[in-house]
Amino acid sequence: MAATPDPTPWIRFLDHIRATTQTYNIDDPEGPTPIGPCIFLRLARQMKDYLLTRDMRNASYLALWMNNSYDLDFVPTDDNLDALEDRGRSRWFAGLLELILDTAHHMHCDDEAQDFLVVTIVELRKLRPIPVVLQLSHCQLWSGGPAVAYFVCWTMSHRGKIYPYDSNDRRYNPDFKASGYRRWVNTCAFHGRLIGAGLFQSFEQPRCHPLEREIPEALSAGQSQSPSRNSRSLGAIQYFRFAGAVLYQDFVVNSTWIQNQRWRSPDWRAWITRLEELSMDNREPKDIGDAAEDALNRLMAHGLLPAER
Repeated sequence: MAATPDPTPWIRFLDHIRATTQTYNIDDPEGPTPIGPCIFLRLARQMKDYLLTRDMRNASYLALWMNNSYDLDFVPTDDNLDALEDRGRSRWFAGLLELILDTAHHMHCDDEAQDFLVVTIVELRKLRPIPVVLQLSHCQLWSGGPAVAYFVCWTMSHRGKIYPYDSNDRRYNPDFKASGYRRWVNTCAFHGRLIGAGLFQSFEQPRCHPLEREIPEALSAGQSQSPSRNSRSLGAIQYFRFAGAVLYQDFVVNSTWIQNQRWRSPDWRAWITRLEELSMDNREPKDIGDAAEDALNRLMAHGLLPAER
């Protein structure tokens, strides 16, 4: 298993911020850096500028400011969060994690950027557990658990971005779209890096899919448990994410299509073997988007996914 990212640079940065902070104003980007945990909000803005392409910045920025998981009244102001009520602390962390996950969805495959986000979550896990239950569209915080998000299956939290929504019968058309698939694989790749950093246990919850517990084992043969950027690994991850949701009926799709595509096959290991056989070559993709498109084309070519119309 890959080593956990070294948090030392992060800690040094926190120490520097605390030593130089005078006051804070989260609405003033040119003003002093926020005190204590509020620095995460400023860092989230910096991550947004660093990681996202220009046309995606507004979406990530508004994820924190326009959904009901964030409220200015609930911004924590002390290092240990002791003085803040549970509800407020939970809403603030939920907003922060919402932005982090949204950033991960759209980032380019940049090792430095991904490591930065992994270390961010490593540090968040060191904070006090959040003793409440809170569920949002992109993340879940569970009673007694660490201050870290559980990745809801991409098709659960953002399925409208992958599948065209039919308002007449209120169902999602299961035809994959390349743009949504690319975002999906970006998220899965980031998920894989967290597995490699030893954070897989952070994603467990009372209803965790057994298939997801098998991801590291299934990907460990002949390669690191931290998935590489080749199409085989990415295809395997995205299959687990999708199949886990479908098999446990947490994802609303056309049941006839599921049966036709054999997503309910109990022999999931055979599916992973099949995905590995579909690898066209061993080249390293230029970026995660190339890997996504390669995997998508192979899956469609072998009838594992419906072709785009």
